[in-house]
Amino acid sequence: MTGNHNESEKQPMPATLDETPTAVASAAREAFRRHLLDERKAIIHHFSVGGHEGYLMVGLYEDGQPGEVFIRVAKAGSTIAGLMDSFGIAVSLALQYGVPLKWRACHYSGNRKDRIMRRKVE
Repeated sequence: MTGNHNESEKQPMPATLDETPTAVASAAREAFRRHLLDERKAIIHHFSVGGHEGYLMVGLYEDGQPGEVFIRVAKAGSTIAGLMDSFGIAVSLALQYGVPLKWRACHYSGNRKDRIMRRKVE
């Protein structure tokens, strides 16, 4: 017995109606990742927030712009350390694909002034 499935349900369906091969190829051409050099300058800053100590390391492009962020929390293996690693990867990828740091900072802040500035940046 094969169940109540018909053959049309087994065919792959596009995620959206406008997801054509042309649209997908166009989107792939627009994305450009700017890679960092293997050896690069970096800024390292020690921090202590809410009893958590660690280091913020920012890798820089040749022109001095930030290109990657690493956040190392002293409590290795803790949940907060995993969250900070993931957050650093997300910020690094956004920077490498050209998302302005100012735009990212506005979207991670929650006060009224930042929401007003976010509207100006967008």
